[in-house]
Amino acid sequence: MNVYTMKNTLLALKEPPLSAGGEGAVYEILGYPNRVAKIYHDTTDAKQREEKITAMVNISNGYGFRSANLSKDIAWPMSPLFDNQHNFVGFGMLRIQANTELDDLYTYPPTQKSAVNIKDRVHILINLCDVIDRLHVAGQVFGDFNPNNIKVKADGTVNFVDADSYHVKNGTKEYRCVVCAPGYVAPEVIKACKGTNYADCPRDTFTKNSDNFALAIHVFRMLMNGCHPFICERHLNRAGSAPAPKSTDKRVECGETPFFKNVPNYTTPHYAPELNSFPPYINDLFKRAFVDGHASPGSRPSAAEWKTALVRFEKELIPCNHGNHDHYYWKGYHTCPYCEADLRHNQKMGRTLPAAVTSSNGRISTNNNRTSSYVPQNVAAQTISSPASTSNAGWFWFITIACAVLIQILLGMYVLPGIYWEVFGEEVLVSIGVVGSIISGIVGSYIYNTKWSNGCASGYHEWWEYALSVLTSLGFAVGFGIAMALAILVLYIIAYILVGALIIGAIIGAFSGG
Repeated sequence: MNVYTMKNTLLALKEPPLSAGGEGAVYEILGYPNRVAKIYHDTTDAKQREEKITAMVNISNGYGFRSANLSKDIAWPMSPLFDNQHNFVGFGMLRIQANTELDDLYTYPPTQKSAVNIKDRVHILINLCDVIDRLHVAGQVFGDFNPNNIKVKADGTVNFVDADSYHVKNGTKEYRCVVCAPGYVAPEVIKACKGTNYADCPRDTFTKNSDNFALAIHVFRMLMNGCHPFICERHLNRAGSAPAPKSTDKRVECGETPFFKNVPNYTTPHYAPELNSFPPYINDLFKRAFVDGHASPGSRPSAAEWKTALVRFEKELIPCNHGNHDHYYWKGYHTCPYCEADLRHNQKMGRTLPAAVTSSNGRISTNNNRTSSYVPQNVAAQTISSPASTSNAGWFWFITIACAVLIQILLGMYVLPGIYWEVFGEEVLVSIGVVGSIISGIVGSYIYNTKWSNGCASGYHEWWEYALSVLTSLGFAVGFGIAMALAILVLYIIAYILVGALIIGAIIGAFSGG
């Protein structure tokens, strides 16, 4: 296969492709061992793709991008590519040669590929933060933090691929990220894009703040045996049942992280190290990312903050006091938290954890033979536990419904009768209108609470949800009045039409001798 650059340079692509995905295939470029070409399968969006790729090439040639020295870390488009008819078909980029993806390191129990010691994991995270920080300084945003698109080399350096999906800006023109791996989408993006997609969302989507949220998740998973901060392990209740599992994105939207909040009927995964085994400055950053940052995205720590904290953390790591050479832990903790987690896992699963799988020299293995992909998600506990403490969900319902009832009664006593009398002038209609509005207002609050609120099992509701529940109650009350007025108007119109028809019919009948 032959393609052409913007300068009409002929490039020969080697068959078969190195890899292929849903969007396109990646080919070696003969004569350019450090470059590859991504060729799209579908050409229906060729014009839009060409515009974005060209914009990204222009961005890479700008001072901000070049001064950030990102060309070696990100497979950023280097040139759009065309066929012999000058139709856009793809782009050229840096060849990233790494066999390990970030997602490989989240597998627990460890495999040959995931057996990277804790100290090296922190080193990888420092490199990850460095790349993200430099991209943010250059004025750009990742958007999609799919761990399968973050490559890790044997020396711990980090490279990003699939850059054509990034959320980029070129001057005043914005090219949105339209895909994002579930579990890494910030709550404000989830809420903004409900009922639509990332491309058509009427509000802002991916920003540096949403990047900071996804970064914090990667830091958390790397240090916590692959645990996602919003993944919960279920308790059985007294009857031996458990709530239906909820998607990770829904938990993110609701702010349901069992590591920092009480989530009824759920607990932290058994294979997770204790949070207090990390220094306070690390836990403070986690809290800012997942608790404070849930309602206030600007509170989340930046990549630069994480890098500074992790550099300090790396210096404070000591070898495992049980002799496991893959384990390091913070010097301020009394014992190895990873050995504790392994012990809990052994007891939980009723089997012995295989001997630690280690990689050569404590570095990342390039062996692709994975022996396990066990990553527990929403795993039902094997023993019956006591019921979780009562959440504030009941208080949310009590307050909102009580406010709805009180407001509607006050409106029914002092406001609605006068309005309905002015509109209808009939006592019966006024009574129907007042009673109907009161009932509709209460129903409106109920519908908001059950259908339109976050619906979080934890019962944690933002202040604005209380306000929206009351406003919905008022809206339904007003809506009933409007609907009633329209219904009566329609009935009057129909009545007039019928009377008019009868009169016209009588006249026609009279003149026709009927």
